[in-house]
Amino acid sequence: HCETMLIAHFPREQILVEGDVYSPAAAVHIFAGKFLEDVRARNLAVEQIVPLHGTPVPFSQLQDDAMITPATN
Repeated sequence: HCETMLIAHFPREQILVEGDVYSPAAAVHIFAGKFLEDVRARNLAVEQIVPLHGTPVPFSQLQDDAMITPATN
């Protein structure tokens, strides 16, 4: 929807809330690789991803999905 996306990180809970960057239930994860790179570059401690358009998933699912889809941005 735009060039930048707002995410919310709750360090104590190790939760990352995001809107449209990653949708775990989607068949294709075109931004998963870049999203994972950005999370790692910022050294965010994350155990769970909470998408606003889906069901919360463990961070490991993002890692798995990013391996399937290369970073595109």
